[in-house]
Amino acid sequence: MAESKAARGLLRALVAGGSLPALPRGVSAADVADSARIQGLSGLLLEAAEADPSSWAGPLVADLVAWRRGALVRGLGQVALAARVLDLLAARGIRALPLKGVVLAEVAYDVESDRPMSDVDVLALERWPEAVAVLQDAGFTEFARGDHAWAFTDRATGTLVELHRSVSSCPGLFPLDADAVWERARPGRGQLPRVSSPEDLLVQLGLHAAFQHGLVLALVQWLDFRRVLERERIETDRLLTVARASRAEVPLAAALLVAEAVVAAPLPPTLLDRLGESLPPGLSRWLGPRLEHPLAFVHPETTDLARVRWELMAGRRAELVWRTLAVPGGPGDEEGVGARAAGVLRRAGRLGRARLARPQSLLVDGAGRAAPPPEGALQGPNRPAAGCLGQGHELASAVSLAGPNRPAVGGPDRGDEPVVATVSLGEEVLRDGLAAFPWVRLTVTGQCMEPALADGAKVRLVAARRRRPRLGDVVLARGRDGLRLHRLVWGPPLALPGMRWRTKADRGRLLDPPLDPSEILATVVAVEEHPKARSRRPGKAAWSLARGVLARWRLGAPTMEVTP
Repeated sequence: MAESKAARGLLRALVAGGSLPALPRGVSAADVADSARIQGLSGLLLEAAEADPSSWAGPLVADLVAWRRGALVRGLGQVALAARVLDLLAARGIRALPLKGVVLAEVAYDVESDRPMSDVDVLALERWPEAVAVLQDAGFTEFARGDHAWAFTDRATGTLVELHRSVSSCPGLFPLDADAVWERARPGRGQLPRVSSPEDLLVQLGLHAAFQHGLVLALVQWLDFRRVLERERIETDRLLTVARASRAEVPLAAALLVAEAVVAAPLPPTLLDRLGESLPPGLSRWLGPRLEHPLAFVHPETTDLARVRWELMAGRRAELVWRTLAVPGGPGDEEGVGARAAGVLRRAGRLGRARLARPQSLLVDGAGRAAPPPEGALQGPNRPAAGCLGQGHELASAVSLAGPNRPAVGGPDRGDEPVVATVSLGEEVLRDGLAAFPWVRLTVTGQCMEPALADGAKVRLVAARRRRPRLGDVVLARGRDGLRLHRLVWGPPLALPGMRWRTKADRGRLLDPPLDPSEILATVVAVEEHPKARSRRPGKAAWSLARGVLARWRLGAPTMEVTP
């Protein structure tokens, strides 16, 4: 089932108002629990349910308590991993600080489990090549490279670590005074030896929300702003000084204004007035009407990342374009001005020829653990990274979720269908990957889509919000039995607004159950083994639809459902 927007709205009201709202019509307690898991707010929902056990949320307490136990073990392990990485770097005399979720879990939340995170972020403040070498020497496996961070996996736990050279993509666009950041840092409160000052933390969160994600985040990530503002002593003048030093006043202002609208983040009046002065007119016009509809800033809503970055960088757009093209190389890369300029021209040509970047693979197995990249994955030092103008997060993902935990399916009408995953963590990773990255890779299992998709084929998918599915596309859909790759045989442009869509396996007899358009997560855009093959086949979809309708008619059942 797709996440209920009404349930998401209820959770937003809970975060902003602090009390448990009534259930909207047509929304169940289970719907809210599912939405809370997706939005990272299961801990907050548990607290509300325990505070009012006679409410509709009371029956959820037992399941939420069980969730918190598991999440606490995982969260403490992630914080411990961050501390280990920091110790490894410190042993080599390299200054480094934890970033984002791992810091917030310790300093802004009562229980580490209440700030779930998909990975561990660490910022190396100096000697980037040596910092990379430290992790490699310690046995971490490289998974992906971006312009601002490289991803590694801890072999012992399978946990993903992102080692950053800058807070956001386009290194240098928001300069970092390493000495000043380190001087302002303070001792950690638990396993982390040292963490950023509250002001630096807010600037980092602002850059991540505005520049990196176009002001669309999960609710827990907006809650981060509120927690920091409520629980830390923020000095307005110091905050603005830190933002000015990083040239991050506009991203910070935009992020805080949205946090105020979404979760009622308590902005001091003086800060609000001074932040408003920094917003460019174009960004103010873009933000204004959207602030009246706060859910527009909550995942999985879409954003025009290129437009947001363009507006954020008013007055600095030439630099934005330059840094989009001038992607830094790996550790030890020492290029002259001529080689650098040539690299820029080559990258401009690549971006002009291709709509999608071709990033390094980040693989996750069926249990949601990191797994080694397969033979043939892009691993060389010259692979391109996604650009800063809006192609997406630079550590773009190819997520393989077909694992040993997939369920048995079949029956006389369906055959051996390609099941992607049933493990909830795996699906969350997939959804996060589709939301954050230009494309993801899935490995097909089953023969029901042959010859279009063979068992074991690797396909590239683009999120439905980035490329709207069309009749004849092979799509990834969330059906009653889990995620499946089937062909869209009833949809745009034939299906009118309000109609349900239908998919069908190419070798299957019957149509799949009706789908809400929101239940289609992504579209196959390429089959890696056959890069020139067309994955979209409208004629085949029409023929498959006719066969499915005929088969259903012979069984004496209704053939189509087109009602909302």
